[in-house]
Amino acid sequence: MSNREEWDDRVPKPDSDGVRRYGQWAGKPGGWPEDPKNCIVQIYPGGRGAMHRQCSSRRGRGRDGLYCAHHDPDRLARIKRDLDAAEARKKAAANAIEREGRRLVRALGVSAYVEMRGAGYAERLVVPFASARKLVARLEGLAERAAASRERADVAAARRRS
Repeated sequence: MSNREEWDDRVPKPDSDGVRRYGQWAGKPGGWPEDPKNCIVQIYPGGRGAMHRQCSSRRGRGRDGLYCAHHDPDRLARIKRDLDAAEARKKAAANAIEREGRRLVRALGVSAYVEMRGAGYAERLVVPFASARKLVARLEGLAERAAASRERADVAAARRRS
């Protein structure tokens, strides 16, 4: 259901006299006529025996100025669009984190998995103990090779200076 159809359901149709009526029921089949100063949306207040009635906020917003600021369908559509966009960005960020975690797992060459909790707020890379030991050994080997490479570069630089 589109936003316009949803709001059209909450706005009573004018009767044969062209007047919208609120709160119609068996005890008062004529309901209450529309107050032309108030928002045209039919609301359902909470409470015991609550009947639907016309919103009591002043008009001046939305199509033809018939809505209040709270029930303005254009404003509500903007809010919904913004919330949907934020949800899509949040989902895309969570997917990017998961993809990056999987790429990292492949690059490390160890068995691991990416654990996501909630909507990507608490993500972690879980590596089993045996794989962690292999990873530490590999990283130590890389550190030793890097140190040796730096040492060779220092020796070569010293030779060039002398």
